[in-house]
Amino acid sequence: MVNINKHIQQCIRDGLGWKDATVKTVEKIKGGYLSNAYIATVENEGKATKIFVKEQNENTWGAERPSDPYATYLTSDLAAKENTLSPKVLGTFASFDNHAASIQHISGGKLFQIQECVTGENLYGLCEPIVANNIQGREVELGEKIAEIFADIHSHKHPIEKGTKFDEYSRSLRDVIAHPELTLNIFQNFLQKSAVLKGDFRYAYLAEMIKVAEHFSQFTERNSLVHGDAWHANVLVNGLDLYLIDFSRLVHGEPGIDVGHFYVVCLNLALTQKDDFHVRMAQAFLSKYIQLTKDEFIKESMVTYIGFTGAVSVVEDFYPKVSNEDRQKLIWYVYKCMQNKKITEIKTWKEIQ
Repeated sequence: MVNINKHIQQCIRDGLGWKDATVKTVEKIKGGYLSNAYIATVENEGKATKIFVKEQNENTWGAERPSDPYATYLTSDLAAKENTLSPKVLGTFASFDNHAASIQHISGGKLFQIQECVTGENLYGLCEPIVANNIQGREVELGEKIAEIFADIHSHKHPIEKGTKFDEYSRSLRDVIAHPELTLNIFQNFLQKSAVLKGDFRYAYLAEMIKVAEHFSQFTERNSLVHGDAWHANVLVNGLDLYLIDFSRLVHGEPGIDVGHFYVVCLNLALTQKDDFHVRMAQAFLSKYIQLTKDEFIKESMVTYIGFTGAVSVVEDFYPKVSNEDRQKLIWYVYKCMQNKKITEIKTWKEIQ
């Protein structure tokens, strides 16, 4: 942890320009299977400030994530300069042994994104294994508020410098899933003995993911800022306030990436809990998003990314309590949506099959 303290302090001093800042404490928090995350207490000019730090190119397996450093820098730098996001992205920096720098023209080093720190209860934790009392009856409200957050993010349509719209779309799929290697890693290391993604269906499913990506590449005029990891674990609930956190996968691409991912995670929770709370949240989310954006086509482009959502959702190591019957229902639902190039809206968990 001493090394991490040093890297974070370098990012703050050299990157943010807080020259006299000192990192007092660093607490490692659960950052998912793909990256490490920390809450750091920083003393600067006599005041203590907490910041959220996401380590972008190393994960809990110790393996580097081969992301595009320049794209990562440019997207988060735009967000930082223009106050696009709330909580704010403060910057993304590369930290070396004795200094940290903007990564606009640098590769190598450890990549850290520094974000404003907010507090609240993790929505996934409030929904799993059962719906917590403090959000009972709030599914429509929560779904609509989350839709408002994503509609705002997707309203920003800055182009990637020196890139075409197709480059943006391709990069979004690559960076959001940390390159195709992640998909292959999931299938090879976690789904090798899957009871539902096996035999010829396994390869048909992968082929459908590729077809979907190719199909929606013709609609690149839709490209916008995309969060890239839109699920309940990145939503904090603090009373009546909601915060979307973790902007370490920011890209410009198809907004359906975010909308489809959140929708299918809702359906997975509904299916495993046999509870329509999550279906109502999903429907409120989608309806409000369309009302705000006037984007009816989102019902089609939502399938851009759900193949990956579905695959991760049936990994036994990630979700050991889910039955194979429920895994089978979810994966077939996703597969049919990909084949149809359009989401099938669900009114009750019993329709997921």
